[in-house]
Amino acid sequence: MSVDSVTTAGRRAAESRMTSRVEIRRKTGRTTQDETTGYEVPVWDTIHTDLPARFPPERGGAGKSRTVDIGGAEVTLALREMHVPWATENLATGDYALVTAGRSTGAVWRLVEASAPADQSTAYRVNVTKEDRPREWT
Repeated sequence: MSVDSVTTAGRRAAESRMTSRVEIRRKTGRTTQDETTGYEVPVWDTIHTDLPARFPPERGGAGKSRTVDIGGAEVTLALREMHVPWATENLATGDYALVTAGRSTGAVWRLVEASAPADQSTAYRVNVTKEDRPREWT
């Protein structure tokens, strides 16, 4: 068996466990007027639809976290991992993932670190943090 064949088999197995589906959305930097409220709201692009995903349980009971500076105050964010197929392209830090199918349907996660997957990994693992659903999403 070659490393490539083992890695390919591992990717197939990993993807078979990705029973949730997510839609990846990204702010465009543009705004539009909300017809109901009259307020300007961000415009979002949909980057991926129906993307297989998995949100594995925390390992060892202790979750990951990251400390960030928000307006001069240090805030600790609780992080989870989201697994998507290894070959997934065009994910960026700051994108949002809306769970459209699966156990957590309706949940919204913000991608915290969307660096490229390792060359021999079985899934693209992205750190995410739970977010409220943006009001402008209908």
